Amino acid sequence: MKVLVLGGTRSFGIHLIQALLDAGHQVTVAPRGLLSDYFGEQVRRVQVERTSMDSLRKRLGHETFDVVCDNLALCSEDVRTVFTALKAARYVTVSSASVYLPRGEAPPGGVVEGAFDPYHTPLAWSRRNAVPYEEGKRRMECALFQTGPVPCTAVRFPPIIGEDDHSKRLFFYVEHIYKRLPMHIANPELSLSFISSRDAGAFLAWLAGQDWAGPVNACNAGSVTIREILSYIESKCRRRAVLSPEGDPDPYGSGAGFALDASLASAWGYEFPPLESLLANLLNGYLKEVREAVRLQRF
Repeated sequence: MKVLVLGGTRSFGIHLIQALLDAGHQVTVAPRGLLSDYFGEQVRRVQVERTSMDSLRKRLGHETFDVVCDNLALCSEDVRTVFTALKAARYVTVSSASVYLPRGEAPPGGVVEGAFDPYHTPLAWSRRNAVPYEEGKRRMECALFQTGPVPCTAVRFPPIIGEDDHSKRLFFYVEHIYKRLPMHIANPELSLSFISSRDAGAFLAWLAGQDWAGPVNACNAGSVTIREILSYIESKCRRRAVLSPEGDPDPYGSGAGFALDASLASAWGYEFPPLESLLANLLNGYLKEVREAVRLQRF
């Protein structure tokens, strides 16, 4: 298949491209800038301005793709720009669990796709930065499913984690506990879903070869509470977390933090690896990193 990837090669993007290549697809990567990667001549690179219809038309509008994997759609106008400028038989778009905000009490099995209905929610057109992130993603999905001329899939990811996660949100807990820095944990019993950057990329690549359409949750199997994350770190470094209302606010306390139900993806035939071992390995790596940094500071 001929696949266009709108977006760069950071985080899950690099894993998406690798998985597409492993599946034998012909891949064109269209980043905003000229980013370095290790794919060499395995991929074709076309530099575009994602928000510019003229740029997309000029560089890619003369081609027809089997699938467009759009990692950069943040609002409804982004969708209209792509649908107007490009020709493809199918679109796979990265969305977010943030569409479920503001969150209420999550059901025991996690939030299901029906908690937000992009097919019947009134469509509003807006550009990037005109509305908050979560509202932009909701509008993006509404535009996708109400105006899309071809089958579309929107993948709702929870927080993406991995060694290439530059947000360092999980690292926050490790560093604060090891260095005995005070934290303010808004809701220690908050149940969270995560997905690794590798598994996010693999799922997007798998969807490129499928006929499934509609919104779908994607997360590693299982969930974890913030309290369980803290307890694991405490057991590994033999130090207690310092909790205080005046401490640094935890990065997941007020964001899109809740467990997702990924049974629809399972019904489509995709099974995600378990979260537990992935999370443990990542936290262990962060702890090793903090210990080494502290050791070097002493010399």
